[in-house]
Amino acid sequence: MKINFEFRKGLLFIRLEGKLTKKTSKELSKTLDRFIYEQGVKYFVINLESLEFIDQNGLEVIRKKYKDMILHNGKLIVCGYQKDAIRAIVEKDLKEVHKTKNELMAFQMIQI
Repeated sequence: MKINFEFRKGLLFIRLEGKLTKKTSKELSKTLDRFIYEQGVKYFVINLESLEFIDQNGLEVIRKKYKDMILHNGKLIVCGYQKDAIRAIVEKDLKEVHKTKNELMAFQMIQI
């Protein structure tokens, strides 16, 4: 899996490409922990537009980071999950997580 980061106006955009599985979700979790706990980032947008597959481990990482952001008075938004297989999983298993169609809408939701 490839992870692309872009920090813009206090908001960290995380673009995932490939497959978010047990193996790759550990890397994502560690990276996000560094941003949260070492650098104090409070606002994340996880873009799934180029994601091909996500398993329960990947979903659990997103859920856990969403809860971490609530505890740190931040916000995590998932966007770009238009592919049918990804959309079905995200809508079913990430009900509590903030979601939107694209990064621009996510940026507007956060209003830093």
